[in-house]
Amino acid sequence: MSRSLIAAMLGIAVGCAAVAAAQTAPAAGIRTVSGVVVSGRTGEPLDDVDVKLSAVNVKDRKLVGETITDGQGRFSFADLADGKYSLHASRRGFVESDYEQHDGWLSTAIVTGEGMESAGLRFTLEPEGVIYGVVTEDSGDPVPQARLSLFRKDPWKGTGAMMRAGTASADALGNFEVGRLAPGEYYLCAEGVPWYATHRRPDAGAQNSTDSEQSRPPLDVAYGLSCYPGVSDWSAAAPVQVNAGERMEVDFEMHAVPAVHISIQVAAADREHGFITPQLRENLFGTSENVQAGSSFFTHQGPNGSEINSFEIAGVAPGQYEMRIPPGAGSAGRFTTIDASTAEARVDASSAPVSASVSGRLAMADGSKLPASIFVALRPRQGGDGANGSVEADGSFHIDGVRPGEYTVEIGSRERPLTVIRMTQHGSTLAGRELKVGSEPVEIAATAADARATVNGFVERGGKPASGVFVVMIPADPSAAPSARMLDQSNSDGSFTFEQVAPGSYAVVAVEQGWTLDWALHDAVAKYLANGVKVTVTPESRAIALKEHVEAQPK
Repeated sequence: MSRSLIAAMLGIAVGCAAVAAAQTAPAAGIRTVSGVVVSGRTGEPLDDVDVKLSAVNVKDRKLVGETITDGQGRFSFADLADGKYSLHASRRGFVESDYEQHDGWLSTAIVTGEGMESAGLRFTLEPEGVIYGVVTEDSGDPVPQARLSLFRKDPWKGTGAMMRAGTASADALGNFEVGRLAPGEYYLCAEGVPWYATHRRPDAGAQNSTDSEQSRPPLDVAYGLSCYPGVSDWSAAAPVQVNAGERMEVDFEMHAVPAVHISIQVAAADREHGFITPQLRENLFGTSENVQAGSSFFTHQGPNGSEINSFEIAGVAPGQYEMRIPPGAGSAGRFTTIDASTAEARVDASSAPVSASVSGRLAMADGSKLPASIFVALRPRQGGDGANGSVEADGSFHIDGVRPGEYTVEIGSRERPLTVIRMTQHGSTLAGRELKVGSEPVEIAATAADARATVNGFVERGGKPASGVFVVMIPADPSAAPSARMLDQSNSDGSFTFEQVAPGSYAVVAVEQGWTLDWALHDAVAKYLANGVKVTVTPESRAIALKEHVEAQPK
């Protein structure tokens, strides 16, 4: 007997039971969660959908039931206690999802109890989308094994920053496909290596760039970056709109250009101390990506007969790159940018700026002992690689190899949630948890507090509970780090909960369809603050219930 037939028979039985139950009021604690799963593209009911129901509490979820939708897309869970539940559905060819899930994480929990509506739910599943195409040269020949990188807006950061959303490799004929995509906007770029390219080190004795160029083989070429719709600069790329269940064709045309050779001169002392191979990286949608290129280490004689040690990176397209030399035995890490716009780019590794170190001391605001297994993390404001280090028992920490930039200082512990509430650098108080790092060592003192409070409330729309509304708790201090903002989505009874809240003053706002807001940027949410509900969390706070309901505001 097929799963569909079994599910249909179960659906009939459940339907009969529901009719009988409707004739009398349900006993307290005996509830039902039921509904139908439909396609987000056609609206038609979906059979053979795996639906799971889990009980939700502050700490975790516990599976309490699992079923398969019948031929009419129906599901039902009966004999449930009063409480809060999450629904999860999956079916091949559709985006796996929780009930009313948005941007891959926020969803609506179902609350059961006297007067609560938990039957007749409409659970929408979006069909998966696909981006496919072919990568060719401008000659029309395919580019085999081209690398495709997919990016989209990062919903976790709320700053408009991008995140990698997928990768793919083209086959021998240049064909590629990136599947299992949720509806949304994506950015796609292609990189590749000409199969026929020949990279030979230029004559070390060449006196100038002209002599060096003449010593190059004619097929010393590379492909430049290509992003949709045919641009070489990722900042000029246009989004690809992927709708539910659609296959979007995106083709790329690669252009072979004369390759650049980057020569990195290494001091003899550095080589003796254990020189670490340089890393060549490029910026792609705000993230730092490794560049795939050939490399070699060689020694040659300088004009005065001295020995010159060089590390060469070959087969690179002209452009702007970042070189990183990790810390080695007896040598500090270094960072520098390289303008590889000409055939030859030379860098003296010893003159590259030394990466900074960040050290300091951490203490609890109430003077208590620090928890065990605690660490300090530096999170880049604009994306890219961060750095972290462990905290010793006396509160001291030291982080090496930090590249110049702006960071948010965060702390973590396995024992309990903590947050930085105050930070000073050389006697001056810093704004929020923001830290600017240059090439000089940085020393800070940070004060931490427990983030133990829970804030509960309800969202209303016209005086009635509002389900599935975006809710954000915003610090009163505009300079607070983006991570200080907390998010939730109202449940079926309009309720919401913020957990592990740090001491401070906040405003809670609810915004219809607010998931696409750059909610971590103060200017993006400032207009909603006047109608928000204010709340103050003290170090002693544990459970706070908002006295006012939060009104859902239009976006």
